[in-house]
Amino acid sequence: MRGSGDSGFFIECLTRACTRPAQRARARRTGDALVVSWSTNMHRIWKIIAMSVVLSGYAPLSMASDSVCQSLPQRGYEDELFAAIARAHELLDLGSVSLPPGYREIWIRGHLSNVCCWPTPMLRLVEGPSDIRGELLLFRRLLLRSGNPAPRADERCVPLREQHVCVRPWTLRSGDWATVARTLEELGAWSIAESCEITRNADGSGGMTTIGDAGNLYIQRLVGTEFSSYSCNAPNLRATPVGRKANAIYEYFCGLGGPIPHEHDAIAR
Repeated sequence: MRGSGDSGFFIECLTRACTRPAQRARARRTGDALVVSWSTNMHRIWKIIAMSVVLSGYAPLSMASDSVCQSLPQRGYEDELFAAIARAHELLDLGSVSLPPGYREIWIRGHLSNVCCWPTPMLRLVEGPSDIRGELLLFRRLLLRSGNPAPRADERCVPLREQHVCVRPWTLRSGDWATVARTLEELGAWSIAESCEITRNADGSGGMTTIGDAGNLYIQRLVGTEFSSYSCNAPNLRATPVGRKANAIYEYFCGLGGPIPHEHDAIAR
């Protein structure tokens, strides 16, 4: 378990022993991790988990299930990026775990800048029966080699294809996580599903349009065992109802942490 205020709370996943050695080892860590025997009654286990969460004051950020043991489908770069951010922040990939009944978790982020070293925000929010927790992160692309910008002291980096993704905590500018959760619900962040890139003409014809270098919205959601994702290219340039809905989510999310600070990078040697 690790914790450092609002930006660093984490509860080790409670997993069923998986068939793969690495997963089995992760499921049975000692120390701060909680090891659970799954030979007991499942209902009783969930009750114990829920009680532990309430007493500890933490929301469960990653509760893994049998889905961890299953092979994931072929994933695109954006899914790989979500997974890399999770690894860098010592989390489990949201698409490979499940949560106890009554809990849900949402991740929202922007498009990783093609410009070296420019940070991009990400929101992570967990809601449970008696608590709501969240955190903001900044992530960026670095090519870790001599002569290039080096990671900051508060960043943790992991490899992603030919480069690295570096992640650090960011601060909520104002308000509280309960307000953030309520606003995201009202804006439709949990339910939006229709593509914002498809346009329809009066005669019924239409097509999909993609706009480059205009900002993208990416969402991953986990409600119990049900995982879903959503993306919208250039939401601020979409005039359709779903486009305006996506843009409202995007603009609200982008404003949570205020202006992104300018980087003053040291050079790696």
